[in-house]
Amino acid sequence: MDLSARTIETGWLTFNPEYAATIFVTQQEDRYSICVKPGLGQAFRAKQVRLVVTLQPTRRGETGLRTEAFFQTRRYTDTLLWANHPLGDVECTSRGRLEEELRVEIQIRALSDHLDRLRRGAH
Repeated sequence: MDLSARTIETGWLTFNPEYAATIFVTQQEDRYSICVKPGLGQAFRAKQVRLVVTLQPTRRGETGLRTEAFFQTRRYTDTLLWANHPLGDVECTSRGRLEEELRVEIQIRALSDHLDRLRRGAH
């Protein structure tokens, strides 16, 4: 967390452990990101996500909200002799859905909190 930049950032979290892909077959694809196909003799397994949320003051009483999601998968060899040998991480592309869902959830919670304060008579 960087309070001066008003940024909250997570570490890498596994969110789709069932994801698996080879050059021929992709299993358990998700709606949040898309990865390129692995090369011949390679496989991808599991997906991870890292979130960054930034609050930016805009006008008096208003705050801008920016959400970013970064995705990756782990690449392995997929041959008879070297099966499951890790080859590193591969960046995937966000579809923007997780960012939008997170943004809506934050706005709903902020509105709910504001309405609760109004109901109790606090400003």
